[in-house]
Amino acid sequence: MLLERGDRALGVNGVLAGLSNRARLAWRRGDPSLPSANAVDETWGLGLASAAAFWMLLVATWGIAGTFPDGHFAATAGLGTAARQMWQFHTVYPILTNAVDSTGAPLYMHHPLGVFWSTALLFRIFGQANWVVRLPAVVYSTLTPFLLYRIGRSIWGPIEGALTAIAYVSLPITLGFSNFHALEGPVIFSVALTIWGYLRYLQTWRGRYAIAAGIGFVWALNNDWIAYVWGGIFLAWVFLRGFVLSASLVGETRARPLARFWGLLCGAAVLSAVLAIYMLVSTERLPDLLGAYSFRVSGNSIPLAQVLRTRHVWIELMFPGLAILLGKVALPVILAQAVRRRRDGELLVLSILVMALWQYLHFKEGADVHIFWPQYFAPYFALGVGALCAGVREFLPWLAWHWPCRLTRLAASRRALIAALVVGLPVAAVFKDGASMIRLARETGGRFNSPMLQSDIDKVVAVKWFVSRFPERESIAMHPGVAAHWGWHWELRPHPIVRQQPPGNAASAGIARLYLMDTRYASLEEIKQAAATFHVFAVGPYWLIDRRAPAAPLDGFSFDEREPSVWAWYWQGGTEPLRTVRPDPWVTWEWRTLLHQAAPVPTGTPQTLEQVRVAHNISVTLKDGAGAARWLGELQRRLNVRVTAHYDNGVELLGVDHHRGAERSLNLYLLGGAFRGHAKFSISAHVDRPPRLSTLAFDEAEIEIAHPPAVPTELWQAGLIYSVKAPYRKRPGRERFFGRFTPLDGKPCPARVGGPRTVDLVTVGGWF
Repeated sequence: MLLERGDRALGVNGVLAGLSNRARLAWRRGDPSLPSANAVDETWGLGLASAAAFWMLLVATWGIAGTFPDGHFAATAGLGTAARQMWQFHTVYPILTNAVDSTGAPLYMHHPLGVFWSTALLFRIFGQANWVVRLPAVVYSTLTPFLLYRIGRSIWGPIEGALTAIAYVSLPITLGFSNFHALEGPVIFSVALTIWGYLRYLQTWRGRYAIAAGIGFVWALNNDWIAYVWGGIFLAWVFLRGFVLSASLVGETRARPLARFWGLLCGAAVLSAVLAIYMLVSTERLPDLLGAYSFRVSGNSIPLAQVLRTRHVWIELMFPGLAILLGKVALPVILAQAVRRRRDGELLVLSILVMALWQYLHFKEGADVHIFWPQYFAPYFALGVGALCAGVREFLPWLAWHWPCRLTRLAASRRALIAALVVGLPVAAVFKDGASMIRLARETGGRFNSPMLQSDIDKVVAVKWFVSRFPERESIAMHPGVAAHWGWHWELRPHPIVRQQPPGNAASAGIARLYLMDTRYASLEEIKQAAATFHVFAVGPYWLIDRRAPAAPLDGFSFDEREPSVWAWYWQGGTEPLRTVRPDPWVTWEWRTLLHQAAPVPTGTPQTLEQVRVAHNISVTLKDGAGAARWLGELQRRLNVRVTAHYDNGVELLGVDHHRGAERSLNLYLLGGAFRGHAKFSISAHVDRPPRLSTLAFDEAEIEIAHPPAVPTELWQAGLIYSVKAPYRKRPGRERFFGRFTPLDGKPCPARVGGPRTVDLVTVGGWF
């Protein structure tokens, strides 16, 4: 028995050993249709490419469930609104604003409808949620680097393919817009899928690769018009390769399978174009599309050099200077490899470059207002890095031949690894710059360095809290000082939004029952009218009104803000605190006192800085000198930036609370004085030193970051303390923040006494 068991064990071990040897031999042989590589290179290439895709997945899913902020990211929320109403109204056409019914609602037909249809399909599967709206972008962003790896593997080898994937996930533009579901992501993914499928089809003549290429080709055409430019180039090349150019120039091919492949893609292109034109004509939106085209191409007569100079900061924030240099150096290398090796791969890389150039240079107005407009250069850059790696690898034997030494002999034996190190070092520097820009992308909604850009997420929280007590179909009107971006329609769904409305009176409820006003951007007359006519719910500077309710004294509320937990930081995005709205008697007292309404004095001990401020003002109003001194001392004790300034109207800057949590902000506290008119304490930001060890743009533009005060300066009283909050979005480099009073109505404003006009507040950063 023991002998039999031993024989069986030896037999099983022998079989397993044989299988293992066969697996190792098969791994070493690899796929004969691919460029040859050993098992170590295959393992490292696949592992690094998988790590690149996983890194992109982590970045893309960061904040996937968060509220949509103002900025470019609000366009993704617009897709959610359109997809929701496709199911609600049983239509295939997108409506980007909340509508009561589809009759007469404006249709958005500026682009093919693939992005809308894919979102609508996911809604049917997973339901309506913020993470579902962003999910397609996460999928595209995660799979694209792996497809680029497969393209690089098909053209050059596994190490070059891995470096291609790493290069793609190193750029600020791909990381910053990794969960931005718009046009660029699906087109880049689809183009990569088409090129990979086509290359593998030529290498193997297996039908599944042709099917993959066809799916990618059709999906690209149905997501953005620029895909037709690339598709035309691609189809023209396939025709030339298969039926015009000789085999000595492009290599052997199989004419019949290639003709079938080309014909099917041509048919798909024609059907896609006919479908798009039919939908435009049937909805009578073709003139609108042509008008949008004319607008996007406006300004093309301006010299290119001048255009690029004006955009250089945006360009170098999306593509650090080192990445641009690598892309330029890669171009002649790609051309040389295409001529020397006479194969498709490098020429298809150039087709992506042509598409990107057409998009960026032809549609000038679009590039002037959208920082993500050059995203189509990203796959070219990534594949260009792979081409550089292959070029260096092929250059090393020549170097060993002309400069014989031990080092070059070693390089010849392991030249793929040496080439990866040579090219990978600058890519690592690009990666560092790209990673440093992820937070700036998310907290600015994808606008990076735009002045006065706030997320508006606190406003969305306040409005959602207010409208939750009313029927879903009640419209909400917004004061002209409130900018309602596309994200509002999604976050407030299905409440219709009416823009540019004055406060009005009870009769205005016929237009919209609910109303929103921001006191920072309303006149004093409008503030007084709204307070006298309606029952106002004031959440900080946001006044929310039910215009059907009878007039009543104002009720004050505030945001209960807390730092997110680790899970909430990742799931919600980590650039905003978690907010809930709660009644605040201190806010109620301040606004009612300012508006001459009956104001009960709050009881209890103030907790937050804002409550301490109001407690001081209550003591001053009640002529309680000891209490005023006590609360003034408590306020100054809590301020972490000891900067002061005096002004000729009696105003005094007491200090700054510099908050460095999920939302970074400067909170200024000023002792009031007499104002002749409406003014604000402007806070400007200036980068005075570029980031170290970086080739990101040095953005020297001075930008304004502060809103006007929530309490208009016309209502300020001497001896009372007021606050100004300014969230900031730090740009690369060392950034200095400074402030001064500026007029909002042309009347003279306070001048600083005993110092320069501006007062330095804080300086942050240096390394990034």
